[in-house]
Amino acid sequence: MAKEEYYITVRTNPSGSEYTFKKVNGSKLSKEYFAYQSDIRGRGWSITDVNSGVSIKLNLPTLKACKEYLASLSDEDHAKIEEAHKSEKYQKMCQDLADFKSNANDELHQDFPNPED
Repeated sequence: MAKEEYYITVRTNPSGSEYTFKKVNGSKLSKEYFAYQSDIRGRGWSITDVNSGVSIKLNLPTLKACKEYLASLSDEDHAKIEEAHKSEKYQKMCQDLADFKSNANDELHQDFPNPED
């Protein structure tokens, strides 16, 4: 499976009220989720929401386990996720990630002075 670039949320304080984002290589699981393997030894694989960068499941042993976990979500689990997606906190994180991506792209596409001038 080809790796793609995604963003994860990195909490910068213990309460999780402050965060930034980090680009990672991951594998697409569905339209809504991707899996990535942590670069921290022993942390395993995580299933993460594409729109917010928030992980819904951590420390899975393999990519296959990520796929199996997602496939086995109950109707109750899906309802909980749907309800969380309606929250202001989730909407803010999605907007913050969109802004972060936009700013990162703006920096890549800026005009640099020609050193010959």
